[in-house]
Amino acid sequence: MKTQKLTQKITPINVKLGFLSIRKDAIPFFPKKNTKIEVLFDDSRYGIELNYGVYSPTDKRIHGLTGWFKQHSVAPGTEINIEVIKQNKKYRFRIGKISKSKEAKKYRLSYLKGKDVSQVGEVIDFRGLTFGPVNEQGVIFLFSKVNDDLGIKIEEIKETFPDAIGRRFNGKAWVRETIEFEFKSSGYLKGPRPHPTEKERAANIIVCWEHDWEKCPKYIEVIELKSLIKELPKLPS
Repeated sequence: MKTQKLTQKITPINVKLGFLSIRKDAIPFFPKKNTKIEVLFDDSRYGIELNYGVYSPTDKRIHGLTGWFKQHSVAPGTEINIEVIKQNKKYRFRIGKISKSKEAKKYRLSYLKGKDVSQVGEVIDFRGLTFGPVNEQGVIFLFSKVNDDLGIKIEEIKETFPDAIGRRFNGKAWVRETIEFEFKSSGYLKGPRPHPTEKERAANIIVCWEHDWEKCPKYIEVIELKSLIKELPKLPS
């Protein structure tokens, strides 16, 4: 046996039925009878997880991989690097080259949709938050992590417009700032009761995850958290 490192390419049927076909030249590294084998799933995001699969010498497949395929978004065309740690018993799986085909992207999309499905934003790993916000409530919570960095002291949170009252130092005194929270800044104009845009009545500050209101008046300050957190330390100073 010259090598103990093997590479397998995932096929659509592998993903659908949760098994991994073993190449002919790799068969000598696997058991000669139906048996449970140890599989270490090695992933840079999740670390090393110990799981078990069942190897069948009849059809030359490792079964029981459905959960791992889903968790790691393994799609057709993706390469799996297999290291034989202990012949006939223990193996390490690593995801190698990932297919970028349209078919592969389709397999990496979740089929779950609807109000009751748990959804989170992109990975940010910022001050105790693993994922970015996907709604206004998430924006408010994330803002609570950075308001001191911005020099804004919150004195009131409201259920009516504006969402919050803050104070910020202007060089001489702490002045009052009205704050409205939105997931996207354009949300300021939407809803059953659009918020006022006149200078005398508008919020002083819009805090949002994404600033997409191109014609936002210059007298309304927009704080886009998505770009702001890239400039701040991941842990509070």
